[in-house]
Amino acid sequence: MDHRCPACSANLRQRKVAGAVIAKMEIDCPACGSRIRLNLHGTEVLAWVVHFAALGVAIVGGYLFQNKEVMVGGIVAAAIAALATRVLDRTYLRAWPRYTRARPVSPESAS
Repeated sequence: MDHRCPACSANLRQRKVAGAVIAKMEIDCPACGSRIRLNLHGTEVLAWVVHFAALGVAIVGGYLFQNKEVMVGGIVAAAIAALATRVLDRTYLRAWPRYTRARPVSPESAS
């Protein structure tokens, strides 16, 4: 993915750890201060939904059936989905811009 700021082209790949752990849809660019927003691709969102669904199946299935194989299978599926997001990031979404300019909120739409 292209992790550059759309306003100043500063590389934002090495953001602070708190910014990477606490994901926000809109942030301020640390270089220029302009408001930017995360630009999520539909394929990326689908991969994360599959990831969390597999984790949910592992937890619920392992608890309901008291079966370790179901739980291990779900965890393996979640790990594969997490790996798929990394592969998507490096191949299919290589040129996809991670950030776009945030739209300013007009006073009419805020009320």
